[in-house]
Amino acid sequence: MKVTAAVARSALAAAVLDRYEVTLDQAAVIAEFDDRTDAGTVAVKVLTVTAAKEPAQFEHVAQKLRDERADAALLADTIRELADQGIELVDPDQPGAARQISGLRPDAESPSGVELTADAHGGCPGRAASVEIRRGWDREPQLRVVHWCTDPDTHRHAARWTQVAVGGPGGTSAAGMSEEDKAQRRLVMANNREWDSATTVRRQWLRTFLSRKTLPRDALVFIAVTLGRGGHDLRRAMEPDGRVYTGRPNPIAEAARAVSPQRATQLALAVLLGAAEDACNRQTWRSPEAGHRAYFTALRDWGHPLAPVEHLVLPDDEQPGDDSQADADSTGGTGADPDTGDRTGDDEHGGAAPADQEQTRWAHRCGGRCSAHASGARRSCGPAYSVGSSRPVTSSRRTG
Repeated sequence: MKVTAAVARSALAAAVLDRYEVTLDQAAVIAEFDDRTDAGTVAVKVLTVTAAKEPAQFEHVAQKLRDERADAALLADTIRELADQGIELVDPDQPGAARQISGLRPDAESPSGVELTADAHGGCPGRAASVEIRRGWDREPQLRVVHWCTDPDTHRHAARWTQVAVGGPGGTSAAGMSEEDKAQRRLVMANNREWDSATTVRRQWLRTFLSRKTLPRDALVFIAVTLGRGGHDLRRAMEPDGRVYTGRPNPIAEAARAVSPQRATQLALAVLLGAAEDACNRQTWRSPEAGHRAYFTALRDWGHPLAPVEHLVLPDDEQPGDDSQADADSTGGTGADPDTGDRTGDDEHGGAAPADQEQTRWAHRCGGRCSAHASGARRSCGPAYSVGSSRPVTSSRRTG
């Protein structure tokens, strides 16, 4: 009744339901975005096309639109507050002469390493800021304000460290990056946002999946293989940390004592899936380990419609998913900021691109459609061709 009432309250959703082959639930989601704004109208169009042409992606697209709407509302309030304070906004991807103040010191006379703080920069005519939103494990948006100076040279600031030039390769913004590096950084950030939305949909699907009475036929195989592999993520999840169930029994262990074998199997599967899900983060689509690949392959085979960015986790011809690779992944890591793709170890948002070896591991997921591969070059091509696209790179096959 609630779904029908929601559709009835939206003339636009009712019209879509009458004209196109969409389900009542899909029409209710469309009604959710019918708020008589330009953004709402665009969202309704996107959802209608998705329902007609890619129905398996409908929930992913809807969740992405929800996240974008929530982020826009949160950003609007903060941007308005900054404007009221007379603080100029900076586009981190097109900063011009602006630099983040975390990479500056008040002036050349200040000792090397002294950071120019926001309070100390408050009286500078060049004070500016950028605003970004990140989501943690709980999927709640976390707003972050980054402070900048629009022209540190004019306002007599100096690089925080004497050996690093303000605009040099080790600087603190995207200004020192090549166009290819900037394109790669934008791709990483776009795919990270896609990953956040896909995580919400995936966890909702898991709740429904684990409430079913019938398990997949190969559930026991998955359980046996996962236990036999005994990967790091599973071992970490099984270690008692003394925080969640301190002073009381683990509810899963207690529930398993008096249930049928079928239910016990379901509980065991829930524990393993929970461990696998807990190990997933924004780095997973870029550097999937064997356990990640097995997890997402199982979800796909059990009916979860993977988002394009989740497809990047699946194994391909050049990354078969053996345990030796998993050990290399877990010990080596990428050394890159999972939010921007910048190398860690430099100053925050240092702008340095990932090492060539790491680029080769994931940048070749262009499906052979970029100019580098079209010319037959066997090198790290970078994902620059995809900039401006509303979808992340979806092919998981490397060609170089």
